[in-house]
Amino acid sequence: MIAGSGAARWEECEQRVRWVRTQPVDQAAAYDVGAMGSVWHWVVTQWSTAVISSLFGFGAGLIGAAFRWRWPSYKELREERQAKRDKETDMRVLAYLDGIGSSIAVAGQIAEAAGLGIETVNGSLDRLEGRGRVVNAGRTMDTDTGWFSLHR
Repeated sequence: MIAGSGAARWEECEQRVRWVRTQPVDQAAAYDVGAMGSVWHWVVTQWSTAVISSLFGFGAGLIGAAFRWRWPSYKELREERQAKRDKETDMRVLAYLDGIGSSIAVAGQIAEAAGLGIETVNGSLDRLEGRGRVVNAGRTMDTDTGWFSLHR
């Protein structure tokens, strides 16, 4: 082989690794950092995996228990999120109707102005009508979108 080539260096490296692996491990040299250093090294090497795993498991258990305490079932969490979305949608629809004053608006116009779907706006208007916040001025014949005005 050519001296200095990659293959020669690789062979030399492998020989050194084989030599190091055959040497006995000197425990005194490995822990010769003082009394507390050797204790700390032993604790870290022997117990770190178990302690870290236990702390992680304990933390995950606490988070899971807090979640289950707040929402005993996923159904309640979904309902709570849906109620929040409905409230935000109702606020946007009311803000649009309040902005146009006492004129009448079609649900399609509200959906376009608020950036919502027509079904979402119709559901919001039905909820608001049930609460007495808007008045249905009539439904058109060709679509299910109504004419709504703000109830004063």
